Amino acid sequence: MYAFERVATHPVLVRRFYYRFFRADPARCTRCGKCARDCPARAIAWERGGLPAWGPECVLCLNCAMTCPESAVDCPLDWAIFRPFISWNVRRALRDPTLDRERVELRRGRIVSTDASEDA
Repeated sequence: MYAFERVATHPVLVRRFYYRFFRADPARCTRCGKCARDCPARAIAWERGGLPAWGPECVLCLNCAMTCPESAVDCPLDWAIFRPFISWNVRRALRDPTLDRERVELRRGRIVSTDASEDA
């Protein structure tokens, strides 16, 4: 499973292929520029009032998708073909007693702990 994942997300594929499939949903994007400002690779070109455009410098870190306050970024990992691999990784991590876990949610571009709200 990990071997396929390593091949499917190889940096060469990211630089030549995947970055072309990142899109901002024009109906949900507020054109705030947060995705471009928060991109560690500076792979997103953005002009005020326009939609972001991803370049080949993308490293598939998904920071743009995670920090978008409107969840407007669509990326290749949203594709159905990746769901079994993501689910497998999550299941495996849940069974690993050496990993600490905390229930979190992505809300408006911020990761929020939900464990504290459940205790209240």
